[in-house]
Amino acid sequence: MLATAGIVYGLNRSEAVAILVALASLTIAWISPYFGSPYYIAVSAGIIVLSVLLHELAHRQVARRLGCYSRFILDPMGLAITLVSAALPVKFLAPGYVGISCPFYRVPRYAEVRIAGAGPLTNLLLSSIAVMIRGIYFSHILGDLALLNAWLALFNLLPIGPLDGAKVFRSSRQVWLAMFAWAALLMYLA
Repeated sequence: MLATAGIVYGLNRSEAVAILVALASLTIAWISPYFGSPYYIAVSAGIIVLSVLLHELAHRQVARRLGCYSRFILDPMGLAITLVSAALPVKFLAPGYVGISCPFYRVPRYAEVRIAGAGPLTNLLLSSIAVMIRGIYFSHILGDLALLNAWLALFNLLPIGPLDGAKVFRSSRQVWLAMFAWAALLMYLA
C-alpha cells in the first residue's frame, strides 16, 4: 500500500519512513488510555492513519498545484511532545509537518491561506461527514472519527506559530474565524 501511495504521491523512501514514524507516534498518543482493547487499538490506528495522512497530503498537494515544492518532515521535538502526551489527558499531535518552498514569482498572494488551510479543511470535512452519518447511524467508530478530526482541526487552527492557524489567521482573519468556529462546533457535536 505504501509503495502505491509513493507512486501516486511521489513519496521518496525517507519521506515514507518519516510519515510511518509520525503515524505510529500519533497512534500511541491517541490510544494510550485504551491499550487494553485490541479492537479499539486497530480501529483507532486506522482512523489516525486516514485522518493525519489525508491532512498532510492535502497540504502537500495544494502546495504542489500552486507550483511549490513540498515534503513531509519529521520534527524530533514534535515527535517527543506527541509521545509524552500519551501520558497526558490532552493530546498534542504534532510529530511533523509539511515543509513548503515556493518560488516567489510563481505563487499567488492567496497561496498561504490555501496551503495552510488545506489540512484543517480536510479534517473539518471528515469530521462533518462522520457527524452527519452518525446522526443517521450511531456508531462509536464514526464518533471517534468525528472527534479526532474535529480535535486535529481545532488544534491546528490555534493562531500560534508554527501551526496552520497562525498562517491562516495572518492571511485571512475571516477564513480563520469561519474554520475555527466550524471546528469548535464539531468538537461540541462529536
